[in-house]
Amino acid sequence: MAAALLLAATATGCATRNVPLTSLEVPLPTVPIPGLPLLGPGQDDLRFMRWERAFEKMHARMRAEYAYTDWKGVDWDALQAEFAPQAAKARKARNADAWYELLAAYVARIPDDKVRLSPKPGTETNEGDFLGDMLEEPVAARRLPEGPGYIRIRFFAPSLATPFPGRAFSRALGQVAGGDAPGLILDLRNNPGGADDLAAEFAGHFTTWQDEAPPTFCKLAEYSQREDAFVTRRVYPVNPADPGVDVPTVVLVDGATAGAAELLARFLQDQGATIVGTVPTQGSVGIPGGSLTLPKGHVLSYPTGRVLNAADEIIVERDAAGNGGVLPDVLLPRENGDSGDPLLAHAVALLTPNADSDSAS
Repeated sequence: MAAALLLAATATGCATRNVPLTSLEVPLPTVPIPGLPLLGPGQDDLRFMRWERAFEKMHARMRAEYAYTDWKGVDWDALQAEFAPQAAKARKARNADAWYELLAAYVARIPDDKVRLSPKPGTETNEGDFLGDMLEEPVAARRLPEGPGYIRIRFFAPSLATPFPGRAFSRALGQVAGGDAPGLILDLRNNPGGADDLAAEFAGHFTTWQDEAPPTFCKLAEYSQREDAFVTRRVYPVNPADPGVDVPTVVLVDGATAGAAELLARFLQDQGATIVGTVPTQGSVGIPGGSLTLPKGHVLSYPTGRVLNAADEIIVERDAAGNGGVLPDVLLPRENGDSGDPLLAHAVALLTPNADSDSAS
């Protein structure tokens, strides 16, 4: 049934809503009002404004709602002074190309890859095959010949193939991390993230706690229009889950490890897991929420939520100097042209110091 609902949502392009107490999304019927889309918090339709007025409204919304102004060192006054005259000039000349180019330049001045402008009409994109992704299994497990268990986590979300990824991860742990396994390798490379609550659920297999309250995986602080401030909306605890992992754990990351995958890597690092990679993780965990439709149909999206630790400090997100992400404990050199999988081979060697790991691939 869940698969059918997800397929229907994909096929029709309708809005979706999370089923309470789950990570599943189901189609949400919309009221058919032509030309007037239903808008939620952080959204606005500015298509019918003059370009310079739309720019002013867009800039004001970004200034108020963008999640990482101070953290990223964004100078809104400088952006206003530079681009507002360009908007008026482009509109006076009725130059649609100039309008798009100034918007693209504006976005490029904000050091956050989650601030995005929709592609120019007619431009080819590399957004990937959404339906193909939905058919993938988010969790894949096997026992390596050298003995360690290996689990690759592709993303943190249900798919048509795996509507309950939390259960799939529990089964995978039972299959490859128990018995005589000398350790476990979690592969988070090329994982774009997904649902933070699902990553917190996965983390529960790696912790036991004796305190009155479970440890905090992360907090989400989101912009509130009513309070005109960022307020904590959600707190994700880490509740112990079966089966518990009591063997050494190595986590593989790369520069494409992002979002919820970074948060899991950070938590496991705090629990004593060894992080192995050639570079820090992406450092991009902002929560999407802002979406402004501008004249000529261009859509500007931006994060309106920030991720915090238990002490309400910003975590993982890269700052104005580019510092952030999860730094590997073992930082290997990039070696182009190597055959096999050097990171996996190194992880196997860490877990089986007396074995020959040359066969890892």
